[in-house]
Amino acid sequence: MATKKYMIEDYPRLERKVGLLDNFMHDTLTKRKPDADIRVGEFRAVLYRSAGVTGGYVAWVTSGNTWIEYLDDAIERARGSFDENYPDRRAIVTKLQAVRYGLLYPAVAS
Repeated sequence: MATKKYMIEDYPRLERKVGLLDNFMHDTLTKRKPDADIRVGEFRAVLYRSAGVTGGYVAWVTSGNTWIEYLDDAIERARGSFDENYPDRRAIVTKLQAVRYGLLYPAVAS
């Protein structure tokens, strides 16, 4: 029965991830224009819904792989030791924050 307990305890994280994937699929299928599309080095980040309640989310594309995370999570990760070896990713997160707060226009961000 440990599995059921784990599933119940992990439900909020899974629900948040499903909401994120739901938004990404909707935006992709409806061909929504991103708020910003930034490339630095090997990383490319596409920002959607930056003016939304959730603060937007980022679709990261590198080496043919894509992963998605909320912008707030990307900002938090950039502050930690995870991104110390990825200065390009940190630079992108800084630009995405500027786009979110209206300090940098999306057209200039590329």
